[in-house]
Amino acid sequence: MFVVNGGGIYLEVSASNYGQQALGISPAGAADQLAFAIAQILLGEPENYRCLEIIYPPKQIVFTEEVIFCLTGSGFPNCLLNSSNQQQQIHHAQNYRAQAGDILTLNGARQGLRTYLMTSCWNSQSLQYLNLARGSFQRYFTPYSNTLYVTQGPEFDYLCQVEGFFATEWEIDSKSNAMGTRLIGNPCELRSYDIISAPVTDGVIQFTSGGPIVLMRQRQTIGGYPRCLVVTQPSLNQLAQIQFRQAVRFRLITNEQAQQNLQEYSEQLQNFRQIILKVKSE
Repeated sequence: MFVVNGGGIYLEVSASNYGQQALGISPAGAADQLAFAIAQILLGEPENYRCLEIIYPPKQIVFTEEVIFCLTGSGFPNCLLNSSNQQQQIHHAQNYRAQAGDILTLNGARQGLRTYLMTSCWNSQSLQYLNLARGSFQRYFTPYSNTLYVTQGPEFDYLCQVEGFFATEWEIDSKSNAMGTRLIGNPCELRSYDIISAPVTDGVIQFTSGGPIVLMRQRQTIGGYPRCLVVTQPSLNQLAQIQFRQAVRFRLITNEQAQQNLQEYSEQLQNFRQIILKVKSE
């Protein structure tokens, strides 16, 4: 569907694949699963697609066949689609058509960290989704925040000063990657920095002697550091969009509150899905 030219930092992602953790394979998927899901829904949830998770953009993306595509997540303010006879401004979270040989360039400073380019081959259904945009449906989504919700993890009682962790404004370390987000802040004293290796999940905060690490979607399946806290799934999407050297804070909530937040997140997506289906049928 496309080829990438000229550097950049990006990862090809797909929907999370659950059920293989016992084999040492994490579900993986997009770091910001809300942005990924919005792209899927805008494009009609195609079975065959390609999606790039872009941290630093390549020089250009060249389409190799006719496609319908959209960009979600962190928006570049100056995106251009160049064809043989014209140049088109590309708006964020809106569907567009591209022909083989067209070139997409992503330019300008962003608010967030990860942009998603999702494409699907043009077919008889594509015209129904052309030009659909998220903007008209912004009210269905809770704004992103630098305050992240967490619940207690299995080794929560290893933390010697719980209040100190939540009073600290943590900085995102530039050494972070798709596996884990490292936090810089006041040292956390634990009664032990080791446990017998145990299963981990998306959002687990492992506390090491070098500082806390939030496990992201491309994480490992087991770990040997205390799992004191767990970032909720909606907040993990938000963390994926916080740039290096920016600050975050954490707020402890109950498991019941976390379940309620997850339910609200699922309802947001379902409402958006129903609206897109309604618009498409009109």
